Amino acid sequence: MWDLQTLTASDFTIEVTITEPMWDKFNVELGKHAELPKGGAAPDHTSIKLPVVTFEAYLEHILCKKLNALPKIHDDIEVRVANITFGFNNAEMLDLLTQRGTLLTKGQLEKVPDLNDKIDRLCKDQKTELIRPVAAFITFEQQEGKERALAYFKDEKEIDEDNEAQADSERASRQHLIDQAA
Repeated sequence: MWDLQTLTASDFTIEVTITEPMWDKFNVELGKHAELPKGGAAPDHTSIKLPVVTFEAYLEHILCKKLNALPKIHDDIEVRVANITFGFNNAEMLDLLTQRGTLLTKGQLEKVPDLNDKIDRLCKDQKTELIRPVAAFITFEQQEGKERALAYFKDEKEIDEDNEAQADSERASRQHLIDQAA
């Protein structure tokens, strides 16, 4: 039996790298993703018209659909996502914002306009890079979701395959054979 005092969110979380081709493909097909069902952990993507919010709904939908079609690892339950948090390639922006915050707290207000100019330039020069998620941390409601994802998806390309039904079936068959042999 699990010791509930030692459980953390990481016990239910996987990290998925969001490749540039995956993000580009999603954006090309953005219109058709607007028809994704509402509900679940993702915010209402139909009222919040940001690609990253629709991407969150897309990831949740596709992962749950695929994972629920796969054989159980431990428990025969419906896999659901509790939360998706994105990581961005924005270290330079965070550094500049931290510097600005330090200047403000020290009362060095005369230095803030120069830093604001750097922040504005970075936003203009690297807008596309700053708004593209590079990683998704997907937390499932139960450990079964994480276990299935780790067992059946060896890399993020498998999550975003076009021929999902055939690929899912082949992976499930391979995994079933491995499980029986063990």
